[in-house]
Amino acid sequence: MGKSRKFPITKKTNTVGKYRRLRYATSSMQGWRKEMEDNLDVSLSLPGKMKKWAYAGVFDGHGGKKVSAHCSKHLRRRIFRNVNRFKNIGSTKQNVQNSSTIGEEPNIVLHIRAGITKSFLQQDQRMEKSKHIDDDSGSTAVCTLISPTHCYFANCGDSRALLCRNGKVEFVTKDHKPTNSDEKRRILRAGGYVSRMRVNGRLAMSRAMGDFEYKQNRNQSQCSQSVIPKPDVTVLQRNLETDEFVLLACDGIWDVMTNSEVVNFVKNQMLKTEDLKLICNNLLDHCLSKGSSDNMSLVLIKLPGCPKRKVLKQKRKLELAEMHRAIKAKKMKQSGTHNEEQSNTLNIQSDAVANKAQLKPKAKAWPLNAYMRFYQDYLKDILYHVCACLLLLITGIFFLISVLKYGNDYGKLGVRLMALVIGFANSAIYGYLPWKLLKAT
Repeated sequence: MGKSRKFPITKKTNTVGKYRRLRYATSSMQGWRKEMEDNLDVSLSLPGKMKKWAYAGVFDGHGGKKVSAHCSKHLRRRIFRNVNRFKNIGSTKQNVQNSSTIGEEPNIVLHIRAGITKSFLQQDQRMEKSKHIDDDSGSTAVCTLISPTHCYFANCGDSRALLCRNGKVEFVTKDHKPTNSDEKRRILRAGGYVSRMRVNGRLAMSRAMGDFEYKQNRNQSQCSQSVIPKPDVTVLQRNLETDEFVLLACDGIWDVMTNSEVVNFVKNQMLKTEDLKLICNNLLDHCLSKGSSDNMSLVLIKLPGCPKRKVLKQKRKLELAEMHRAIKAKKMKQSGTHNEEQSNTLNIQSDAVANKAQLKPKAKAWPLNAYMRFYQDYLKDILYHVCACLLLLITGIFFLISVLKYGNDYGKLGVRLMALVIGFANSAIYGYLPWKLLKAT
């Protein structure tokens, strides 16, 4: 856990761009942390035979920013070199019907997946030997390659990427946490342990770039250490009509919002504006208001299948109209069942009387605002005491006059004293009656 500031830094760093039918925007904010350790990398057109391919990556650093900066600068090049070696990478049409079963994938998809994994491992090996990485920092890495027909997602750590299709979460990457059974088993085999949901009680993710202090077991391979740089690579076939956007973000966002909440937030923002930069900034501000204490960075890529603002508004209106229609039908159904039960229990004569009573126009009630209602209820509660006090005051005044007038006549004073007692009784009785009547109303 990094050090925190007294006040958050809300200044944002943004980039925007578009190529062909793809548009993107990025946003980064330091927030409550002492340093900004996140880095981003986006390119909507790769060189060579991959001109129609797009790449995006989010790197969430921890313990320093050198590893995340190195990954954002060099990982895309390594992926391009390893993937671009295949001769038909730009011309072969890919048809993956079920990417979860490796045996059914064509050679090109297998090659791309292997190339992405190899790039992550080479990048980690190069950083370990590099003289520029002289700290104990590490970084998560989540990347996406978007081809004309497929989306490739690679995730290493607890940053996350998702694909929104037809307004819903179609796919989301899996976080690599030490508490996962497979990850925990590998950590224990490598000589580490899991304490407080962290590797060796310190690192919150079980896969990361860098973090070489957790990769010192010489008896284990690179992919068998306590913390490994091997990514999970997933391939999804694109649906050009319903795929709306791809979003990559670090855990500063996912700590305070769920996948569906993020998708709904972005969709609602797209109803208001087409400015992707503004949408990204609003999402970061929303996460900060919800209590996120980490650095926050995200990449939002708008795909051709995302409907325009007018279409989104029309869809939203149709959804609301359908919702109101369903609520109205439900109310009518409930009132219908209630009327049926009433007709079964009451006879014809009572029904006729009830119908006549319903036909009579109701007296218009005087409109009351909140203050008038408050004072009406307050007067109802204290009216008894007010009436009693008024009557007691009148009785006391009469007794005082009699004392002044008949001060020396003790007999008449005794009579006046009896009148005072009777006045007290009358006050209690006559003060109670109007209070009771008003309470009844």
